[in-house]
Amino acid sequence: MLGISRMGLYKKEKREQQQLIEVSIIVEAVKKIREEQPRIGVRKLQVLLKPVLQKHGIKIGRDGLFDLLREFGISKTETI
Repeated sequence: MLGISRMGLYKKEKREQQQLIEVSIIVEAVKKIREEQPRIGVRKLQVLLKPVLQKHGIKIGRDGLFDLLREFGISKTETI
């Protein structure tokens, strides 16, 4: 099957599911923070998210957070 082992396929599926869970945790936490502070920047937002990210073992850098917020339309310049 296209040179991918069964185990490799299952690992890929599990990794994708884990990424979806992590993204949903981040997006919900950001929305909650943005309800209270709608104009907070991403760098300060990252500091406020740190406890939530550590609790769930999620690692995301500043640029990744920028991209994620832009993808979901919740970046600083856009309204919720």
